[in-house]
Amino acid sequence: MRTVDFSRVKDADEYTPVPEGRYPVEVEDVEEDVNKNGDDLLKLRLRVIDGEHAGAAIFDRLFFTERALPRVKLVLKALGIEPTGSIEVTPELLRGRKCIVDVIIESYTKSDGSEGRSNAVPFAGYHKVDEGSEAIAPY
Repeated sequence: MRTVDFSRVKDADEYTPVPEGRYPVEVEDVEEDVNKNGDDLLKLRLRVIDGEHAGAAIFDRLFFTERALPRVKLVLKALGIEPTGSIEVTPELLRGRKCIVDVIIESYTKSDGSEGRSNAVPFAGYHKVDEGSEAIAPY
């Protein structure tokens, strides 16, 4: 077993979101899941790859419902995948790809009743790497 010095390890509830803005990211990990309604979804862990907040993680989800498919299509395009015809959208297809994301901060109520803050990517907050600097943020 390993010995770990936890004196410098933050508590799990000490998550600090990155400031609102636009960040270059790489899809570091993708996990398949199903929500409580039985809808398929992919959980994305995006890693900021440049700038002051390089190394920070941003989490997002892609839902495969009829209403959410336009966002899935947008994300695929931003990642350099042309969504024409039938495509099997798998974790392997997305991992390692890069894009630019707009990030906002959302507030939520924690299980203990206190207020928490986390990052979120707006519905149309994904951009191709080559258009990220020119694209107009949706807020």
